[in-house]
Amino acid sequence: MTLIIDFDVLEKYLLVSLKGNDHSILSIPAEELLHPETMDFMLKQGKTAFNAYDLSLPASLVGNALFGLCGALQWVMAQHNHWIDFPLNNLLFQMISHNGYLYGAFQIKQLVLRGMPSDGHAREEFIRSQLTAFYEREIGPVVQLAAERAGVNPGLIWNQYGARMIYLRDFLLENEPDEQVKQTFLRDYDLLKSLPANLFGKFKNPFVCNPRYVDNPRNPDKPLLLRSSCCMYYNREGGVKCYNCPRLTPEQRMRMQ
Repeated sequence: MTLIIDFDVLEKYLLVSLKGNDHSILSIPAEELLHPETMDFMLKQGKTAFNAYDLSLPASLVGNALFGLCGALQWVMAQHNHWIDFPLNNLLFQMISHNGYLYGAFQIKQLVLRGMPSDGHAREEFIRSQLTAFYEREIGPVVQLAAERAGVNPGLIWNQYGARMIYLRDFLLENEPDEQVKQTFLRDYDLLKSLPANLFGKFKNPFVCNPRYVDNPRNPDKPLLLRSSCCMYYNREGGVKCYNCPRLTPEQRMRMQ
């Protein structure tokens, strides 16, 4: 029986797709992001498209696109008990312009899925091994190069991942009807948070994040999660900080309501 992956959530919220994005303004083989000259080109293109003041914002864009792959892995493991392979040579990186916003996205050239052990210990060891290889070989080198060529600390990228994974967790817990899927996601999430900090070149695992919330002026019954780090979207002509940016003071946030 062929496994059918529903890509609706992956495409809409994580910008990972099989068909690519109709609003792409640039598309390159993802493995070329490991070439300094290509990374320089991408960052400069992003700076121009954003009207950004420096390269920190386009570096954040590349990093957030990479997070889409991280989130997609956790989602597919919980929903289908399968590992989805994301080697860079099987991906296209796209820069997308839509409704006045710019995004980074990934298109999968060929979907490659592998069944995972169902036994608790064997499954845990499989996931730990595969996640380690994934962050060591695919995500980490691109984060490091993007930060290096943009002249920023890699933490600018990594530090955003904590809250982003919490967003995904909360979305799944709120919308998934299958209790087993919810519990599987939470167990796999704990495994992700248990990976050693040096895998990310940091003093702590970026997915270990204590969530903080602020009042939601549009829905008082549902507080907004503060980002774990600024996305730098304000760092451009006419840019402003997001309402849930951690760099805002309570007084500044109050004035935005």
